[in-house]
Amino acid sequence: MTELKNLLEHRKRMKKKKPNFVRQEYKRRGKLSETWRRPRGVHSKLRLRRRGKPARVAVGYGTLRKVRNLTPEGLKKVIISNSSDLKNLKEDEISVISRTVGTKKKLEILKEAQKSNIKIHNFPKIKETIDKIENKIKQKKEAKKEKAKEKKGKKKEEKPKEEPKKEEKKADDQKSEKKEEVKDEPKTPEKASK
Repeated sequence: MTELKNLLEHRKRMKKKKPNFVRQEYKRRGKLSETWRRPRGVHSKLRLRRRGKPARVAVGYGTLRKVRNLTPEGLKKVIISNSSDLKNLKEDEISVISRTVGTKKKLEILKEAQKSNIKIHNFPKIKETIDKIENKIKQKKEAKKEKAKEKKGKKKEEKPKEEPKKEEKKADDQKSEKKEEVKDEPKTPEKASK
């Protein structure tokens, strides 16, 4: 255990010394981000490791194998996607809820962890997180009910289309009768020849 603590402290010291690896000429070109990309240019001074240029990524900067991917407490991270995965945890492991897990399942996992006194690395304050999620769900339900009420209110307000008044009906009927009369007229021989 003391060996692991010493290694973790050593890792912490080495991380402070580690340079910030940035992409070549990212400051000159606005469209380039800081994220490291290996220099490939034929005349690149960074590729040739010239003095005065920023540090390049190399194997020597890596952390020790024994403490790689461990938390600062020295626990191994285990990704969890449902509440049954919590039961398979060992003493030297800490759970991390997968980011693809939805809100309802996340709430279920957090409640299970709270019951069995298990720590979750990406949610250090379990109780507060549970309260936040429950409030969020309540607000969603209330908003949904309000929307449903508004829809019902709009449907009631919409009255069925009023039938046109009797006078308008009579005028429409007369127009249609005239059209029918025009169609029924026999064709005269003059019109038929044309």
